[in-house]
Amino acid sequence: MQLGKLSFPVQFSEVDVRELVKGLIEEQGWEEYEIQKPELWFFPYWVFNYNSFSEQVDEAGVKSTQEGEQGIIAMHGKSSELEDTVGDLFSSFENDLLTKPIVEHFKAVRFRIRRQEAEKLTRLKIAARLSIDPEFVVISGLKQVFVPVWKTNASFDGQEMEFMVNGVEGNILSDEAVPDRGKTAGELAGETVSDLKKPGNWIRYLVSLIGSIIGFFWHVGVGEGERKGILHNRGVRLLILLIIVILILLNETGTLVLWG
Repeated sequence: MQLGKLSFPVQFSEVDVRELVKGLIEEQGWEEYEIQKPELWFFPYWVFNYNSFSEQVDEAGVKSTQEGEQGIIAMHGKSSELEDTVGDLFSSFENDLLTKPIVEHFKAVRFRIRRQEAEKLTRLKIAARLSIDPEFVVISGLKQVFVPVWKTNASFDGQEMEFMVNGVEGNILSDEAVPDRGKTAGELAGETVSDLKKPGNWIRYLVSLIGSIIGFFWHVGVGEGERKGILHNRGVRLLILLIIVILILLNETGTLVLWG
């Protein structure tokens, strides 16, 4: 199958895409997931050079032309959006463009913007970006080029995400990041039980408990009078005394050294 136009070389394979997506998912703690077979797509772009100018008038009324911004940029051949990254890609791979992709199966999005339309649009869009009159913009070297992009979906925990990967350099094009899985209640409980097997960790949990109780009373909208009532409550005072006794006993037995 041929595209009929130049294309960037596909240097990032299907296997590479799977490994990249797998790594992104596992970095966020996901263990059970499914990655669909990646599909290779070719997206159309008009790549071109642009030069901008400005006109100056001196005190004597003499006009002169000054050079402004210049560069290589691309416009999507269907949506007409400007994309600097494709222009940068062209600068790096201009001598490696192919007339036929070295892959057997792929899909392609066709050009909807014709050359005559592209010449007008690119000039107007650059002028709008630079906030200058289109008269001071020159477009040259307009070329049709296809950019390879791998697309795949991954499923985990009842949700599905689409991944888009540049087929030339392998960078992620998707905007959405893989969410952090976090730890389940069972995993957190297991870690807590494991920690409590070490007496040295008890103080940390007890101090955290006391801090949480005090923080709750002070930050949930309990009034000052109510706080005093709670702190003078017999049950609360007994709980605090019990915690203090436990800490003293641990220190006396040498299980936990609180002070020298």
